[in-house]
Amino acid sequence: MRCGVLVVLMASACGRIDFAPLTDTATPDAGSCNLSAPFGDPVFVDGVMSGAGDITMRLQSNELDGVFWSLRTGDADLFEAHRPDRASPFTVLILTPLNSASNVETDPTVAPDGSFAVFASNRPGGTGSLDLYESLHDVTGYQAPVELAAIDSGGTDGQANWSPSESALYFSSDRSGTSHLFRSVRTGPATYTPPVLVSELTGDGEEYDPVPSADGLVLYFRSSRAGGPGGTDMYVTRRARLTDPFGPATLISELSSTAIDGPSFLSPDQCRIYFTSDRTGTPNIYVASHPK
Repeated sequence: MRCGVLVVLMASACGRIDFAPLTDTATPDAGSCNLSAPFGDPVFVDGVMSGAGDITMRLQSNELDGVFWSLRTGDADLFEAHRPDRASPFTVLILTPLNSASNVETDPTVAPDGSFAVFASNRPGGTGSLDLYESLHDVTGYQAPVELAAIDSGGTDGQANWSPSESALYFSSDRSGTSHLFRSVRTGPATYTPPVLVSELTGDGEEYDPVPSADGLVLYFRSSRAGGPGGTDMYVTRRARLTDPFGPATLISELSSTAIDGPSFLSPDQCRIYFTSDRTGTPNIYVASHPK
């Protein structure tokens, strides 16, 4: 996993050229766990582990369809994953239309209706070392990605995550010299408002991997700030209304290790969190649950 541009380049895949929009029809199961209790022990997400490095799984609300990036091809490439139910392993396919030969593609996020995806890439023609791109999806598949010029800086811009309740992207950027979290509202295809620093979450270290809850009132993220066990650790912050700033960030001590630990998806009922950690020496995707 990377700190900043998390680029640990390591290899094999083939797959279909287009794919149907991810389904997003699940209804959150309110009150199905004890949110005040610590998360339980994390477990590997079955079906996605390649041994080469598998990172940042973003799921649809049904937790059956998702996207992630992996080093299994020898490059950093984007993949999709599907399973029939939460008890079954995922089946993985490479997202060929969004990958470019010998370049880095990371941290995909897909709109709930499957109409577009946003991801980071260092492909030629961008603004900085890593830039954000949007690709529209229609009946013919994914369209040519367009750089998000209103968002990208001359530095590293990545780890975008879509917040449906706000029609906004949260992402990390080191445009100020160190990596912090920013937010930008989508106003149309590949059109976004100028990004705004989420200043209340700027600490004494750096911030990465923003993961908003379905209602936009909770945000998980990764930070190198003081107070954690080491590497970069997982934190959570909350607010009462979408118009409010986020409150103080709290370390998620039960999921943070001395390695790099970063959240990627929170289930709509907030009972399960999916995250990436290199605590075994290789980045892998985990899930942890609050007890019932």
